[in-house]
Amino acid sequence: MKDDDKRRKELVKTTGTGKPSKGSIDWMRARGMDVQEFEAELAAIERRLAPLVEEAETINAMLAPYEAIKEELKEARATLRRLKAAFVERLTAARAELDDDDCRELVLDIDRERLLDRFERARVRRVGALVADLERLWDKYRVSLKKIAGRRADATTRLDGYLKELRYA
Repeated sequence: MKDDDKRRKELVKTTGTGKPSKGSIDWMRARGMDVQEFEAELAAIERRLAPLVEEAETINAMLAPYEAIKEELKEARATLRRLKAAFVERLTAARAELDDDDCRELVLDIDRERLLDRFERARVRRVGALVADLERLWDKYRVSLKKIAGRRADATTRLDGYLKELRYA
């Protein structure tokens, strides 16, 4: 396909001003040369390339949403870079306005918030584990010993009845 496309471009090539380039069919025709052989070659190349070009256009159409997403991602990354730069600039300016004591207080406040957040997450995990343990115990001991003993007595009575019926007892 690459060689055919290259040859097709040579046969129909024009200059930047729109004039036929040297070696093209139109250039040869303007020089009075017989171009039937070249026109037949161009037609054969275009017949071979037509299904491939159509397939490439189909693939490009399928890739259009991907290309749109790539462009959106590119724009989002550029926006992110601008926002980061603005944030760093603003942070630097704010830091310049703080003295050492204010800086220390700010860092301690941030650390305190992080620590409280970690404690809260740990508390939520522990409460969740405790609830799960209690639910497991509830499922395990939901039926009282008295009910279990009653069921056992009923089963024993029925078993004794079956054994007498079978003359084992």
